[in-house]
Order: sequence, then C-alpha cells, then structure tokens
Amino acid sequence: MGEMIPLPHAELVAADEQAMVAEASRQAFAIIALGDDASTMDARQLLTDIHEFHKLLEDRRVVVKAPFLDATRQVDGFFRPHLDKLTMAKAHVTGKLSLRAIAIENERKRIEDENERLHPHAEVAPITQEVVAAQASAKLVKTREFKRVELVDESLLPREYLTPHMQKISADVIAGKSVPGARLVIEKRATT
Repeated sequence: MGEMIPLPHAELVAADEQAMVAEASRQAFAIIALGDDASTMDARQLLTDIHEFHKLLEDRRVVVKAPFLDATRQVDGFFRPHLDKLTMAKAHVTGKLSLRAIAIENERKRIEDENERLHPHAEVAPITQEVVAAQASAKLVKTREFKRVELVDESLLPREYLTPHMQKISADVIAGKSVPGARLVIEKRATT
C-alpha cells in the first residue's frame, strides 16, 4: 500500500475541541424543558452556536481535505484519457462482435425456417455446413434476448396504467401554469 499522507494535527485538534464544546452544550440543554421565554432564548442561542460550530467544522474539513482532492484530481486526470480510449475500443469491438453474432443467429434462423419449409414433417431438420459454421461463430459472442413493451395506442390503455409525471406537473404549476387536477401548496417548515 502507498505511503500514508499525514493529516494536519493542529486542524484536527481544533476541530475536535469545537465538536466537544458543541456536544457538551447539546447535552446540557437536553435536560432543560422549553417552558418560558428565557429557555426559548437559550434554545435559540444554542441553535445559533451549533450552526456556527457546524460551519467551522465543515470549513476545517474542507481545508484538510483539499490536498487529497487535488491529488485525486491529478491522478484521475492522468489515467482518465487512457481509460476513456480503452473503454471506447472495448465498446467498438464488442459492438462489432455483437453485430456479427446477430447476423449469424439471423442466418441460422433463416436456414432453420427454410429447412422447416422444405422438410415440414421431418423431426430434425438436416444440418447444413452453414448451420455448423453459424453455430461455431455464434459462440464467440454471447447474446441475450431482451423483452420490451411497445405502446401501440396509448388511448386504449386502462386508467390504472396512466401515471402522472410529478416532476413535469410540479415544474409547470410552480411556473404559474394551470394544470387541471393539481394545485400549488405553500408549506412552512422549520429550518436551521
């Protein structure tokens, strides 16, 4: 394994101290009930302090992490072009092999259908040289059948299969468009 990069000790100690102060404040406040204006003001102050401690810790985390991110970007920048070229080459070769396998399979089916047409009552269709070659070549690339559904006429679909597109509806209603059956609801939520 590679050499461990030393973490900036002073930054980690300061972050740990700030986290301990924030946790101590939280624990002290946990036993206090909000019953009067003074305790409510204390709660608001604690929330402000926690928010500030959180921001300080997050800022310190970003500072400590920056050299590692820069190193990662440099390593990725070095390897990415080479990996991209190999990925493209792999996709190109796989595509060519897949097309060849599909062509071979189509030819095998055509030969099988023709043999069935010419020998309708034969239990086993005669094996020709083309079938043997197609079967041998088809083993070079694996193929799979995929099932998909094509909607021929959406107007004929039962209602149970019609699903609203919530992202589009939300975007249109928020933008001020009138969408029958939908309305804009404004909620207020507590934030920190």
